[in-house]
Amino acid sequence: MRQEVPLREEGTAEWWRTLVEALPEAVIVHVRGRIVFANASAARLFAAPDPQALIGRPALILVHPQSRPLARQRTRRVLARRQPEPPAELRWLRLDGSSFWGEGRPSFVHHRGQPALLAVIRDVSERRHEEQRLRDFAELASDWFWETGPDLRFRWLSSNVETKTGVPAEWHYGKTRAEIAAPDSDPAAVAENMRLMHSRLPFRNFEFKRRGPKGDHWIATSGKPVFDDDGRFLGYRGTARDITAEKEAEIALRESEERYRRLVELAPDAVVVHVDGRIRYANPSAAALLGFPTGAELVGRSVLEFVDRAEHDRIRERWQALARNEAVPPVEMRIRRADGIERWVEVRASTIVDRGERAVLLLGTDVTERRRNQERLVFLARHDPLTGLANRALFFDRLEQAIRLAGRDGHCAGLLLLDLDGFKGLNDSFGHGFGDRVLQAVADRLRGELRSCDTVGRVGGDEFAVVLPHLASVVGAEAVAARLVAALARPVVVDGRTCRIGASMGVAVAPEHARNSTALLAAADMALYRAKALGRGCWATFDPTMAEGVEERRAVEAALRHHLAEGTLELHYQPVVELASGRMVGAEALVRWPKDSPEPVPPDLFVAVAEESGLIRELGRWVLERALDDLARLRQLAGRSLRVAINVSPLELADPGYAGEVADLLARHQLPPAALELEITERVLLERSGDVLATIEQLRDIGVQLSIDDFGTGYSSLIYLKRFPVHRLKLDRAFVRELPDHAEDRAIVEAIVGLARAFGLPLVAEGVERLEQAAYLSQLGVEDGQGWLWSPPVPFTRLASLVEAGPLRVGPSPRGSGGDRAEAATSPSPARFPGRSATVQG
Repeated sequence: MRQEVPLREEGTAEWWRTLVEALPEAVIVHVRGRIVFANASAARLFAAPDPQALIGRPALILVHPQSRPLARQRTRRVLARRQPEPPAELRWLRLDGSSFWGEGRPSFVHHRGQPALLAVIRDVSERRHEEQRLRDFAELASDWFWETGPDLRFRWLSSNVETKTGVPAEWHYGKTRAEIAAPDSDPAAVAENMRLMHSRLPFRNFEFKRRGPKGDHWIATSGKPVFDDDGRFLGYRGTARDITAEKEAEIALRESEERYRRLVELAPDAVVVHVDGRIRYANPSAAALLGFPTGAELVGRSVLEFVDRAEHDRIRERWQALARNEAVPPVEMRIRRADGIERWVEVRASTIVDRGERAVLLLGTDVTERRRNQERLVFLARHDPLTGLANRALFFDRLEQAIRLAGRDGHCAGLLLLDLDGFKGLNDSFGHGFGDRVLQAVADRLRGELRSCDTVGRVGGDEFAVVLPHLASVVGAEAVAARLVAALARPVVVDGRTCRIGASMGVAVAPEHARNSTALLAAADMALYRAKALGRGCWATFDPTMAEGVEERRAVEAALRHHLAEGTLELHYQPVVELASGRMVGAEALVRWPKDSPEPVPPDLFVAVAEESGLIRELGRWVLERALDDLARLRQLAGRSLRVAINVSPLELADPGYAGEVADLLARHQLPPAALELEITERVLLERSGDVLATIEQLRDIGVQLSIDDFGTGYSSLIYLKRFPVHRLKLDRAFVRELPDHAEDRAIVEAIVGLARAFGLPLVAEGVERLEQAAYLSQLGVEDGQGWLWSPPVPFTRLASLVEAGPLRVGPSPRGSGGDRAEAATSPSPARFPGRSATVQG
């Protein structure tokens, strides 16, 4: 325990006085609150003229009222404990009334045997002023100051930390930096900072996120260790500043850079940065466009190595324009990838600064597909999109060129017009998609047979045309026509199905047949008409005589199209009678031009036109539907089974879908297949067309009855009667007309009846007009007959009344009388639909 300090006796007092007077600090001794001693420094400090002026005064008059409570407490403790108090700063008063701050250290002493208090006072005003000045500066500074103890826990921060961050200094006290770091701070960085502090090493600009009651803040701090004169570690002192705004801006910038980097990396367009032509950066799209795995593999390469050498000068001119700060427009250029594939790219260029250097930014859009589409549009404007052949516009342009050239160089220009045979049936049977593929196969075959200078075009649905320039004569055009007809006669395989198409072709040449395209087309068209009349797979060359009657046939074709569209044609029926009983068992259907038409057209003409123009399929369907509809009503009216027979054109039988169409119509009208009889000519069987024979087989399998019309007038053969599924024979009227008087006709008819009986085939005699004919034929064993003896062709309503009347009644019709034959002479010829008679039978 520290002992009180007694003042020496008088023998030593002078020594002590001299020592005390020499002290720079003020020394005051007071007993019971009254000053009993003061040195010269005290007189100077308290503005007394001399120390004696202070003696006897109360000690508290020298203490500022602000500090007197503290002074009393300290005095009482010293006197009570007889122990000195630690230094403390109090505010003091001078005798002149001014105040100052002084550091006082009170101790216990004896003065002349009495307890006394000795106070040593040092003026600290200047130091306090300096500290306040520093505090003021600290308050105004952007940084704040901090201090830790040896345990690295904060024990002091300048008060402006609250101004800067909203968190008071006291919140930090007692905490280490690791304890105030936010959870999302970098733990490794915080740990490294604490390691430096534990190692008592200085650090600068350590950045971390500080948590706080009012939110997190980013802090940058620097610090250095503090040691006393003996080298003892006292803690750290340092500065810190709030860098939240800068850090958020930095993060935002980094995120923005990352966002834009990602945008560039993910951009569908190629992005390339180059300096003087050397690539510094290329995004993945640029790498993919140029055929490289990554953009990094493009760095250092020249952009010119991917561009055709012919473009290099133009590219350098664009670089020079950019160097002069001139804008350059987008340009399309062809590039070559690393794998040699060429692409079209639209390039946009501008200047940027990269790493302090002027650089060129290239944005490239792959426009290869657009270029191809443009080229495709140009192609489609002059070509048929389905077949790739020339369309009408291009074809006729080539035709005009060929005709003009023929007029100058003395050569011929050939024109071939061709129609496909049987295409419509394929299209209807197997669908338009199948038909389109057939047309494509035909186009390929035509291209393969022609020269490179020839032009083949598609000018209609199944209509094609060929321009043949530089021919020596019409013979050259005919040779090509023959070759094309032969080529198209070969089967075409589409979707695994073998089809026989064939074509009819008209040939004309300029200047022999015409001197302009319009006239040449008309000539080739007339030749095509002639070729169709000759049959399938034929070609014909224009002959001036072809012009005769062309206009009439075209007018008939136009009118026929109209009547088919409007359904205004008429169907009449001529009864077929059972010779033994006179009961009507059938009626032959005859297609007629409308009665109210201003100009009647005989059936022979308009049916022929139908076959030539390709309308035969449409006409045949109309007859088939109408006849089956009438048959269904007639069977219901008669209350018994009746059959209708319809002659079929070879062009219909060549259609692979015909049998299916017949089956559909029978089902729709709820008629048994055997209720329909289809008549074919002998020539159809003898030609043995593969498609026709296949259709006949299908019809037989369905259950439809088949008969041979006009038997005995064509190319009769026992072979086809044995080989093909025929159910009935029809005896031609030419052999009936002179019966029973004409011996030769009797011999022929008797032979045919014997032949039919041998094959088990019933016979129908056509053209029966007199009773003696009917009696003779019945006597021979002919089952049925038809002719004006019983009825001329009549509309359906009249036919229905005949059915209701029962067996048909006839009167004698002597030869040469005016009867039915007179009516036949004044009535239109009952010409049948070629190869088609509709016979209702029961």
